[in-house]
Amino acid sequence: MRYILRTFEKYGAPKPSSCVIFVYSTIVGLCSGFLYLYSSWVPNFASHLKLTPAETGYLTIMFSAGSTVGGIIVGHIIDSFGTETGTLVGGVLTIISHLILRFFYIHEVKNVVVISIFIGISAFAAIGPEFAAMKAMSSTFPENKGLATSCVVGAFALGALVFSTVFGRMDTPNLLLAIGLGNGFILSAGVFFVRELDINEIYEMIDSPEEYPGDSTSSSLINSPCYRDIDNNYDTFNPGYNTATESPSITDENSESNKKTSSELHETSIHYRASMSVDSTSQVETIANNLDIVNPQPQFFIDRVNYKLKEFTDGLIFQIFSSRLFFLTFLSLAFLVSVGQTYIFSVGYVVQNQYFNPDYSYTISQQDYQNAQVKIFSFCNFAGRFASGYFSDILVSRFQVQRLWNITICVCLLFLAQVLLTQLNNLDHLYIISLITGFAFGIIYGTFPPTVSDYYSSTVYSTVWGTVTIGPMVTNAILTRYFSYNMEKNGNFDDELQQFVCYEGVDCYKNTFYMTQGFCICGLVIVLYTIWYKKHILKDKVFT
Repeated sequence: MRYILRTFEKYGAPKPSSCVIFVYSTIVGLCSGFLYLYSSWVPNFASHLKLTPAETGYLTIMFSAGSTVGGIIVGHIIDSFGTETGTLVGGVLTIISHLILRFFYIHEVKNVVVISIFIGISAFAAIGPEFAAMKAMSSTFPENKGLATSCVVGAFALGALVFSTVFGRMDTPNLLLAIGLGNGFILSAGVFFVRELDINEIYEMIDSPEEYPGDSTSSSLINSPCYRDIDNNYDTFNPGYNTATESPSITDENSESNKKTSSELHETSIHYRASMSVDSTSQVETIANNLDIVNPQPQFFIDRVNYKLKEFTDGLIFQIFSSRLFFLTFLSLAFLVSVGQTYIFSVGYVVQNQYFNPDYSYTISQQDYQNAQVKIFSFCNFAGRFASGYFSDILVSRFQVQRLWNITICVCLLFLAQVLLTQLNNLDHLYIISLITGFAFGIIYGTFPPTVSDYYSSTVYSTVWGTVTIGPMVTNAILTRYFSYNMEKNGNFDDELQQFVCYEGVDCYKNTFYMTQGFCICGLVIVLYTIWYKKHILKDKVFT
C-alpha cells in the first residue's frame, strides 16, 4: 500500500502536510475509540442472547486478546508495510466485524465461540489505526512526541464519550451498524492521510550542497558515538570501517563504562543500537552538527546512517525482546492496564448489581446509569492521557527526569479507586470511582507510548509497543474469570427479568477488587525498580 501511494505521489498526487497528518491522525484516534463502548452495549447484547456470566467472560477474554495479542500482529504490519496499511486493515475489519455481530443479535444466534472471535476482531480493528496514528505523530513531531502522541491516545479515550453521546439513544443493532459503517469508513480513509515521513523526504527538508565533504568526514562519522557500542566495539552494520587499518579512539567516558558487567554492557548496547537509525529532521541535524558537517548531502547520510536497515531491524528485535528493560515494561503494563480494563469490563455489571440492590431505589434507568459511567470514564481517560503526555515532556525537557514518575501518581489513584469499589454500595457514588479510574488509566496510555519511543527507534516502535501491550491479556483474563466466578457464586438467573442478577450489592464482586489492589502494589514495585534500574544501571543519555 505504501509503495502504491508513493508511486501516485511521484506522478503528481498531493502529499499530506504535517498539519493534515496531525488533524487526521487525531480523527483516527477518536474514531478508534469505539473500543471503549464495549461496556455500554455488551451487557445488553449478552442479556438479549441469554448468555451466562461465564459465557460473557469468554467474550471479554477475546476482546482483551484482540486488543493485546493483536498488537504484535498490527505492530509488525505497520512497521513492515506502513501506517497506511494499518489504518486500511483496521477500517475494513471494523465494518465486517460489527455487521456480523449485528446479524447475530437480530437473528439471536447464540454461538459463543463465533461471537467471541468477532468481538476479538473488532478490538483488533480498533488498535490498528490507533497504532498507525501514534507512529505517524511520533515521527512527524519528534521534538514533542509526548504531546503529539497524547493527542491520538487522548482522542482515542474521548471516543467513548463522543459516541455514547451521539449513539446513546440507539438500540444495540443500530449502534453496531453506526459503528461499523460510520467509523469503519472514516478509518479506512486514513490510508491517504495517516503516514510517516520516508527517510528520503526527511533529507529533502535539509538544504543539500552539490558535493559533500571528503574522507575526513567519513572518518569522523565512524568515530562518532552513534556508531560505537558502549564497550567500544564498532557496529557490525557500519559501512566503511576497516578494522585492519583503523582503530577507535577510546575516550575516558567509554573507558569508565568498561567497568560495567557484561550483562550491563549488553543491555546498554541494545539501546544504543535502537537509537541509531535516523527518523527525524532533528536527528539528522544533530548528527551533522556533531560531525561539523554543514548542509549534509542526503545520499551520504542515507548510505552511512541507515545502512542495511532491514537487516539491522531484524537483528535488533530479538535483542530488544530479550532485554531486562523490555521485560520490566511488559510486566508494568500487565499489572496496571489489567486493573483499568477490568473496570471497563465490569462497570456495566456493577451498575446492574447495584441497580437491583433492594436496599436502594433509583428513578434513573439502568441504561442511563451505564451510559453515565462510560461518559465520565471516557472524559477522564482523555484528560489523563492528554495531561500526562504534556507533563511527561516537561519532566524530560525541563527537569531531566524520567517519564515513569507519572506512573507512580497513576498507581496511587488506581489503588484508591479499588479500595472505594469494595466500600461504596450506592450507584449515586459510583461516578467518583469512574472519575478516578478513568484519569489514572489515561495516565498509563499518555506516558508509556512516548516512553517506549524514547527507548527505541521508530523503525521498530509499533512492533515493540504492540508486543508490550499483550501483557495485560493474561492478567486481565485472570481478573475477568474471577469476577465472573464471584458473580455466579453470589447471583442467579431471574426468570422474571430474563437475565442473570445478583441482589447483594457490593458483596457480589468486592473480592475481585481486593485482587486488583494487589495488582496495583505489584505494578508500583516494578515501576519504582525500573526507574532505579534506568538511572543507576543504564547510565546513558538515551534514557531520559
